[in-house]
Amino acid sequence: MEYLEAADTSYRDNELLQKLLAKKQRLEQQLKHLTSQSFEIDVGSHDDTEDQHSFTGQHLPDTELLPDILNAYRLTGVSVKTQETGLILKFDPAYKGHHHGSDSFTAHLTNMGDNYSLGRHDLPPFVPVQDLSEKYLGQQRDKGLGEFVGKVRRYLYAHIQRREAVREVQKKYSTSLRGEPTIDLAVTYVCFTLTRDQVPDVTVTLCYHPLRSRPDRVDIKLDSKPSGEEEEEDVMNEEDMNNMASKYTTDFLEKDLNTAVTNVLNNK
Repeated sequence: MEYLEAADTSYRDNELLQKLLAKKQRLEQQLKHLTSQSFEIDVGSHDDTEDQHSFTGQHLPDTELLPDILNAYRLTGVSVKTQETGLILKFDPAYKGHHHGSDSFTAHLTNMGDNYSLGRHDLPPFVPVQDLSEKYLGQQRDKGLGEFVGKVRRYLYAHIQRREAVREVQKKYSTSLRGEPTIDLAVTYVCFTLTRDQVPDVTVTLCYHPLRSRPDRVDIKLDSKPSGEEEEEDVMNEEDMNNMASKYTTDFLEKDLNTAVTNVLNNK
């Protein structure tokens, strides 16, 4: 499963890289047009409440270009702003190529000679940022910084994938869910019950590693009787229930959440 998770992450990273390269090529073509225009770039102050760059003068860049610049800038999931005293890291994890405004996080790093120290940040509590900073930021500057950024990015990315997948299921199958799912802050624990006609209801418990978008452990429990059925002949035998639970467990381990839920509801 670790190999599958690594392959899944590698595929997603490669997909984002291809999108970024495509935007870069388009921007290079548009840049040829922009260089013939007269505009000045005024680099803003180091106050992080101000825009990083502002454009002044009689001619502004093509307004259609600005969203492309922003999107290309955010596709990597990490951006950096330099200051005299250090760096400001900005993390923008995406889900299926889309960013949510509330999912933008920053971390301030202070120059400490050959390395950095962690300053203020607004990273969520499930990211072990203090442990990561102690482990990586005390190393040689370039290597340690890269490791720190990569780990934080992975924690945020995996969290967003899990959270948004659950939200999609809640929205798509709201009428098939019994009550609200039980979910922890990091979305590393998810429990919900799916109601079905003529077949047993299914309670699904998923446990995730914080750095993974698919569960490491799945627990499936089936009601002995279908919803609304009380006749003895409708009760499934133990062997059939075990086989069904085994099939659903495999689906949740190997497929995306939406597909696995769909298979349960369709009794596949």
